[in-house]
Amino acid sequence: ANPVAECLHKTALVDLVGSSQLEIYTLKITDSVEKAVKTLHEHRLLSAPVMDDGEVVGFVDMLDILKFVIACSPNPQQLQKQELETLKIAGRAISLVPVKRVIDMSGQDPYIPMFEKDPCTEACNLLSKGVHRVPLFNKESGLSHILAQSDVVKFLGSQLGRGDNKAIGNKTLKELGYGDCTMFVIQDNATVLSALNKMAVCNVSCLAVVDEQGKLVANFSASDLWGLYADKFPHLLSTVREYLKDHTPKSLDPVCADLDWTLEQTAQKMSELRFHHMWFTDKEGSPCGVITLTDIIKISMQYTL
Repeated sequence: ANPVAECLHKTALVDLVGSSQLEIYTLKITDSVEKAVKTLHEHRLLSAPVMDDGEVVGFVDMLDILKFVIACSPNPQQLQKQELETLKIAGRAISLVPVKRVIDMSGQDPYIPMFEKDPCTEACNLLSKGVHRVPLFNKESGLSHILAQSDVVKFLGSQLGRGDNKAIGNKTLKELGYGDCTMFVIQDNATVLSALNKMAVCNVSCLAVVDEQGKLVANFSASDLWGLYADKFPHLLSTVREYLKDHTPKSLDPVCADLDWTLEQTAQKMSELRFHHMWFTDKEGSPCGVITLTDIIKISMQYTL
């Protein structure tokens, strides 16, 4: 039995996002990738629907743009300082390409529309597999909301401490098996291009940034990519530390999760901080694990008592 999954099944998707229709920032299929990044940055978004003749045809998010940047940029292993001009050419090419070329390049945002009144479990089955967001439609007025993983986790944070849900919500992260796992890390003195390449090759949305001693010193994730088009393109030869210092200094002060936190506490903390993932560190301060919004939804849907 799973009381949390039952709770989600009894809840309509619209109840997670509210009934009032929020302003949805969209892109045209002919808009450039550069405009897409600027739009996402301006409105502090990680993704936006792409429209063609009034119809939604898909999503573009920062991970799609990451995959495209890597496809257009030189191999970091072969990169020499004198090849900077090549990067400048790549930058101009990326700037001019229409967003229709990059729709769901990451595979993390397939376009699977749902209706507001559908049960939450319909969306959670997708979100627990790593899909980041789902468009919601009103049968009369069309696209009404974008349901994100963070909306579900916020709801779970309010429900995991109630009634029978406590049996799952009170489980600690240690009891749920979190801690030691394969980590995706990057040195703080590595280039941004190397970091982007690693994210693309490993198909992950974040990297733990470590110093020479292997201690966690920063976080590099999809939201940090907003800085790619600030001032001038590219920043790909900057070190990860320099780049974060210039564009997202908060990422240089990573907040870690505690293995003694309960699932309820973790959902509440990640919602409060608006984090998509949190690292675990060992006694030496080295990263030894990570928990994501995907994990919280997956546990809530699949854990059996």
